[in-house]
Amino acid sequence: QKTAYEIVSRDWSSDVCSSDLPLAVWGAYATIGEAIAAAPAGALVVVRSGTYREALLIDKAVEILGEGARGAVVVEAADAHAIEFRAERAAIRNLTIRAGGTGQGWGAVMVRRGRPVIERCDLTSSVGSGMYVVGAESDPMVRECTFADGKSEIGRAHV
Repeated sequence: QKTAYEIVSRDWSSDVCSSDLPLAVWGAYATIGEAIAAAPAGALVVVRSGTYREALLIDKAVEILGEGARGAVVVEAADAHAIEFRAERAAIRNLTIRAGGTGQGWGAVMVRRGRPVIERCDLTSSVGSGMYVVGAESDPMVRECTFADGKSEIGRAHV
């Protein structure tokens, strides 16, 4: 059944991802990961309300936007980073992101490179930090986010 995700084209002419009006609609996908894989650079992936159990790799310039009220879209991963950024620029907005499992060191968000925008998100990890930022080429912009229940010895974000 393909009803949870929709890709909408955007104009990303600025250095930072923005919420411009959609240009086109391509279709719906069974998982957020499928939508990211199918999305061309510059696309917006709109995620409808619900809980999605998958780890996401964002390796291209896309924006993931949770539809509805804050907390309505939850991305959960076990024994993995819930969202990992490896793109020069990308964005996630209006998501609740949770990492859990039996291992250690998994974050809600891992930034390995680039300048992702993380906005209006709630980040939680029961087995690590809410967010990890590694590498000299990593420079995330975090706005209006909350961090809760981080298990890291140095706090809720590990830079």
